[in-house]
Amino acid sequence: MGLHRDFNQFVADEGPAIEEFRSFVGGQLGPRLDASIESLDLLDRYIENLTEPPGWESDQLFASYSTNIRPWLTVRLAYYLARVIKEGLGGQWRLEASDPVLDLGPVHVSPLEIAHSYLNGDVDGGLAGLYADLAVALAEKRAPQ
Repeated sequence: MGLHRDFNQFVADEGPAIEEFRSFVGGQLGPRLDASIESLDLLDRYIENLTEPPGWESDQLFASYSTNIRPWLTVRLAYYLARVIKEGLGGQWRLEASDPVLDLGPVHVSPLEIAHSYLNGDVDGGLAGLYADLAVALAEKRAPQ
């Protein structure tokens, strides 16, 4: 019972977390995070600049958001990526082996795992490239055989 309640809370937190993320990004870019595919390119450049300096995680700029910015940012990036995927490709949150995943029918993805890898620099092509690859994979899986 607790696992499903936690999952339901996780899903309910998506909207508020995305608003927090937009506020965090701020400036002219925050309002442009509109869940469009194009916004992923903007976000890729923003995150690249944000995480470029050594020790970026300990910058006092983040103190008002979290004492440990990496997990905080990972969750909000995951929510944002999930929103873009859901709006562009469809899908819905689902609980899979106690982890929230996006169920796109023939393809399931974990935005949390993707966001974690992304902040570690392990997502070639950034979020925009990942989205494009996901769209191709999904089209191939959905195509009649």
